[in-house]
Amino acid sequence: MAEVYQMALLRDAPVAAFMAPASVAGLSNAFATDGAARVDATAARLSDCFWFKGQANASDTSDTDIRDRRRFGVAQTAETLFRGIGEGTQDGPLVSQFMVMGTSDGVTNRGGLEVRFGNQRIPQDTRIALPGVDHMYKWDDWLAVQNAADVRDQSTEFVKNGGDLVYRSILTLRDLATYVHDDQLYQAYLNAALLLLSEGFAADQGIPYHGSHNRAPFAVFGGPHLLTMLTEVSALALRAVRFQKFSVHRRLRPEGMGARYHTVLSGYDPSGTGAFGPGATETQARSILAATLAPTLLTAGQVDEGLYKTLEEVRLANDARGVSGSWLLPMAFREGSPMHPSDGAGHATVAGACVTVLKAFFDMGASGSRVILSEPSNGRDTLVVVGNYKDDIAPTVATLSDSLSLVGELNKLAWNIANGRNMAGVHYFTDSIESLMLGEAMALGILREQTSAYDTAEMLNMTVPLFVPRKLPTALLTEGAGVQPNDIVSEVRIDPDGVLHAV
Repeated sequence: MAEVYQMALLRDAPVAAFMAPASVAGLSNAFATDGAARVDATAARLSDCFWFKGQANASDTSDTDIRDRRRFGVAQTAETLFRGIGEGTQDGPLVSQFMVMGTSDGVTNRGGLEVRFGNQRIPQDTRIALPGVDHMYKWDDWLAVQNAADVRDQSTEFVKNGGDLVYRSILTLRDLATYVHDDQLYQAYLNAALLLLSEGFAADQGIPYHGSHNRAPFAVFGGPHLLTMLTEVSALALRAVRFQKFSVHRRLRPEGMGARYHTVLSGYDPSGTGAFGPGATETQARSILAATLAPTLLTAGQVDEGLYKTLEEVRLANDARGVSGSWLLPMAFREGSPMHPSDGAGHATVAGACVTVLKAFFDMGASGSRVILSEPSNGRDTLVVVGNYKDDIAPTVATLSDSLSLVGELNKLAWNIANGRNMAGVHYFTDSIESLMLGEAMALGILREQTSAYDTAEMLNMTVPLFVPRKLPTALLTEGAGVQPNDIVSEVRIDPDGVLHAV
């Protein structure tokens, strides 16, 4: 929750500030205004939270695998803040190259940052939401949304020039949150697939026909197969995560959790009207909130300083908006969160499924010698968007010397979409990582079914680097062959019989 609060406070910070200083040397406006200083201060504040400094309490999970992937005891820095975990996710710019780059033959006044869609082109720009404009930090507004007020009118939410909407490359965290507000759930991965196909990236070496002198993949193992697979796994991922939301976890959304903190810190009078007077209702509320909030604020009699400092920063930010004594979470979207439980995250589950398909279809290279997506020597520069941290409508797209791997930028793309929802205030990191793994497992299951459906003489197999090393669900495993229930694997090969093997 502290992380989600801090994301809200940094929505207008530049994405270039979330990098190692050496990476942005020479980019004079990368740390425009106080962007870098604010990022460093945020990293220090979060690192002072119980969880990040490795101080457990009774309500925390004791499973070491889960702790590791949720970053237990991992201090936050400018290079790791608000990023995901796993191979390549913390390399180079915060935003994946797949959300910035264009096809190499693009010719526009923006430097060719367009995706080839047949004979059409799709610009990589995003509508600019008004900087500094957040929602639901007033109690009455928060309560109206909880009571299903229809406040979704977005006509005044965006920057305009003479009445026309303005678009730009993703420059700030708010831009990333805006992207995931109205996206078609698999569009980021469709764009990535189109980029990889148009740029001629090699297929996985275990897929037949590629490289043959007299056969070419198309309906089977070709572009149409890949693109339809992305839509297929997207639909199934959404159904899988809906079951988790409604039938398993029922987790409270961040805006609801923020209201609980606000209720306690406002003296159980959240509206400020005195309507929450003493009596049975307040006694019941105190009992419930003591049971649910106290474990997050205290452990062994100690105060969680990082969380308290974050809550104080939120109060001061809301004070600056003219709302005194509010600890509510400022939301990026006028309507707040979708009206369903928080865990799992739909965007993250779809991301996990689609990126797994992309990693299966394209050659990622061997561990330690990965296929390179961008570096100066291959003609695809590593790009980072640089500009004024609030409202620059024409930011610079600068180049870096960083060398970035294909698998790393696909992993980063999945995390960009998942974390974009967190940046909007509608999910937690734990929703994202577990949902990415849910989508990954579901896609692996579909790939197993498909590989085993072909003639074994084709010798079809696919190799997939996983998001994080882990034990795989038993439903994916074959008794007595390949990966077994207690094996921790970081990369798998799917053989012609659909059996998963550790790589």
